Amino acid sequence: MSAFKHIRCRVRGKFFSEVILDLSNCKTCLVNNLPLSDRHLKSILHAILALFAFSKLLMQKNLPDTQLKGCNKREINNSDIMTVTKFNNRLVTPELREALSDYPLYSQDAKGKDALCIAVFHLGNIRWYIMEGQPEGDDFTLYGIVVGLHETEYGYMSASEMADVTYDASKYGLGLLKIEQDRSFKSCALREVKDKELQSFLSRLYDEN
Repeated sequence: MSAFKHIRCRVRGKFFSEVILDLSNCKTCLVNNLPLSDRHLKSILHAILALFAFSKLLMQKNLPDTQLKGCNKREINNSDIMTVTKFNNRLVTPELREALSDYPLYSQDAKGKDALCIAVFHLGNIRWYIMEGQPEGDDFTLYGIVVGLHETEYGYMSASEMADVTYDASKYGLGLLKIEQDRSFKSCALREVKDKELQSFLSRLYDEN
């Protein structure tokens, strides 16, 4: 198994075993009406992505046998692309949808640092580097690297849930913050992205093996 595929499987398991436990401190703050720190905010955002990844696994696991007959694993994961409903999301612009049409889920497996980064989203110091994506049912699933949370790692993201995330930064004079796309970013290989934290993660993952 390649390093890339190993990471993809490991992240899926890690999302809902370790990260969600970090919400215990967030709950304490909410119950006692205490302010949430940036660390707590990151825990909440990470858990949102974790719960989505877990729900996607359950959905795929519970697909009817008649739908899976004659399909290999890659085809099973992409089977619901044929049942797309009307989808409208401020983060998935027509330009991004068109760009990702050539890079559906699993299309850049094993490319490592040479995988093409199609788009970047950000909220404060949290960055989402997107390499793959496709419509699934009434949502749009993105795959990429999340930087700025507890750990930098590969992960699956729901465009609908990302679009709904907000953070009230009024006390800092910033108003209500939302996840936004970096419109100035031009698609390039991951190795070419000017982000020290991202490059450090890629080097640990691919150069030290």
